[in-house]
Amino acid sequence: MNNKGEQLNMRVWTLFERAGFMTKPSSQSSSEEVVTLNGGKKRTIDLSASSRELGVKIIGENTTATRLDESFSTYIHDIHNLVQIAKAKAGLYVLTGVEVSDEDRLYASKKGIFVWCEEELQYYEAVVEAIGIYAKYEIIHSFGLKTEEEKNIHHVLALRFHQPY
Repeated sequence: MNNKGEQLNMRVWTLFERAGFMTKPSSQSSSEEVVTLNGGKKRTIDLSASSRELGVKIIGENTTATRLDESFSTYIHDIHNLVQIAKAKAGLYVLTGVEVSDEDRLYASKKGIFVWCEEELQYYEAVVEAIGIYAKYEIIHSFGLKTEEEKNIHHVLALRFHQPY
């Protein structure tokens, strides 16, 4: 594997797999998830990470390009479309060769797409190294996603005060 793009793809799916997500591709299979776009065209997704027990699915696209051929918003719209078609909760765009402005990050996050550059990728690799599968919750939280278990909120009277008259 001498292709930088393939190496990045492997880094990203390995990170998610080690964090406890079910991934495509994975260590058992290198096949990527395929979605059908409007018009019947097939498209592969670099990362599909899901946690059925938490009701979360994240898809991702990765690039090692040192400059983008099109505007940043074009890529974000593309991933946003893929998120909807794949019925995912969020999208991830990993760019290791390009710096992304705060303005572009904000634009992407408003579309439900989160951007990781090399620094963020290294950070989450370190988190996974340190806490293993519990990093899944840190990643999910960073995407601003609410899990199924968080939706079960029960209000219980914990303390009752009684004062004599």
